[in-house]
Amino acid sequence: MTMKGDPGLRLEHHGKLVKTSLNMFSRINTLGIFAARAAYLGLSLAMAAM
Repeated sequence: MTMKGDPGLRLEHHGKLVKTSLNMFSRINTLGIFAARAAYLGLSLAMAAM
């Protein structure tokens, strides 16, 4: 496989891609934690109500 174009430019583009995917991942992670916390709270309330 031959590399065409400037390797530095390709590396920079790769860095941008990694940053974007990391941002998306952290957003999904935050949502997941929030959902898990909400579910845990709901479960705790349900257990206390029993």
